Amino acid sequence: AVTTWAFEPKQLVSFGIWAAVLGAAALTLWTFVAIDRNTSLSVIGGSTPGKVSFDRSFFVNVFTYGVIPLVGVITTQFPYFGRLFAQWFNPLMRLAGAE
Repeated sequence: AVTTWAFEPKQLVSFGIWAAVLGAAALTLWTFVAIDRNTSLSVIGGSTPGKVSFDRSFFVNVFTYGVIPLVGVITTQFPYFGRLFAQWFNPLMRLAGAE
């Protein structure tokens, strides 16, 4: 969207998008930590109240809602990284039957 922006300053718009995505990723991480520490949710989930349990579900949520959006922005802003990730994931996609 930034490359099709007809007005100047494109760099300021790009910086604003980066700031928004980084802020959203930080807020997502903070939210998952707060959810994991919540007493009521810990009782429901059977974990220790007030402590963050770095278990599989925590990391899956952080990866899904924090890391993947950041990788998406990085690959769109820096074509080198987009090609690098494509080289890594194309064999996996062929194994999964996507191609």
